[in-house]
Amino acid sequence: MRLKNFLLMLLAAPLLSACFQAALMLAEGGIGGTGISTGVITAFGSVFVNGVEYDTGTATFTRDGMPVYRDRTEYHVGEYVTVKGKVNPDGVTGTATELVFNNVLEGPVTTVSADGVSLEIMGQTVRTNALTVFHGFTILTDLTAGKIVEVSGVRGANGDITASSLTSTTNPNLEIYGTALNVNISNQTFKIGNLTVNYTGALLSAGVPSNGQYLEVKSTQALQAGVLMASEVTLQEQYQHFSEGTEVEIEGMITYFNSATNFTVNGQSITTNVQTQFEDGTVNDLSVDALVEVDGTVNAQGVLVADEVSIKQSASQPIIEREGTVSSVDVGANTFVLAGDQNETVAINSATLWLDEREASGSFALDISQLYGVKVELKAKRSNGRLLALRVKLEDASDE
Repeated sequence: MRLKNFLLMLLAAPLLSACFQAALMLAEGGIGGTGISTGVITAFGSVFVNGVEYDTGTATFTRDGMPVYRDRTEYHVGEYVTVKGKVNPDGVTGTATELVFNNVLEGPVTTVSADGVSLEIMGQTVRTNALTVFHGFTILTDLTAGKIVEVSGVRGANGDITASSLTSTTNPNLEIYGTALNVNISNQTFKIGNLTVNYTGALLSAGVPSNGQYLEVKSTQALQAGVLMASEVTLQEQYQHFSEGTEVEIEGMITYFNSATNFTVNGQSITTNVQTQFEDGTVNDLSVDALVEVDGTVNAQGVLVADEVSIKQSASQPIIEREGTVSSVDVGANTFVLAGDQNETVAINSATLWLDEREASGSFALDISQLYGVKVELKAKRSNGRLLALRVKLEDASDE
């Protein structure tokens, strides 16, 4: 298939039918009241994160530590962001006061992909999955050695990065976040993963680096014989810290798992209790590297007490891929039927990620009844006996 411009689905509430909007309100919802939401951008109207459309008209925007103009073109679908603001009582709309994005890595491909699902970027192993969004290229093997790529995602339990999006870029400035190891004060070097960083002459905002510090390293030079020549080294907090009583909605990977009452998501300690509700899965789907969304409130010990846990992807729930033409739509049920050998009914919700690759993009008014006759490619999973779409990509009928 040819990758055309990633023209994003503008899931603006005014364009949705009343039935579709009501169905979404019942299917997915965000935190109520003022709080913090971290997750992947799934669409733009304003900005959709964790199933909530945030009005960003009065928000401040930050990208990689720098303020940006209030324009959604600065961001990409699939990128992990943090949204501060308020969710309305309907659970699917809200108002953002702040939108923040930080990449985990931006640099050259140092080892090209041999398996089509992973590669090395600046000495870091980067893995993709069925939900990773590519911007500026079609398949992972298109990225040749030396190509600069911006990576959004999270580090897993083994230190590898699982990418939510990969963006091909021409930005000559390199950047990496990671834990410093093998610090050599005499040579003024340390390592992040397999990357050697030389900080000779760099601006050290927190003094000489030491082992175990989580650092942001920037460089204005290309790699020198595989070594990153740092221009600036900054001490950072690896994970966000939330005060007691903060309502938090967090999407990410389980980076540590002991039990359902003791696990972490993106470094945030999580616990569940008998009141916790599980959506699109069960407690048995919780495991290291499972992709989940957790809603709850932070207690006095800094632990997020989960009101709801949504299972996005886990080893016990394999991703199902389907491609075909939509033969019928049930707006009230928020489902459509994909024609073909399987003739399957597909459910969607407000957390479904949408991409539009059609040449004549803009013709889809986003009342889902207009999906009829459209060729789509799905990434989905079985949930409660149904096929639930995690990602829907619209294509031209001529695409192969």
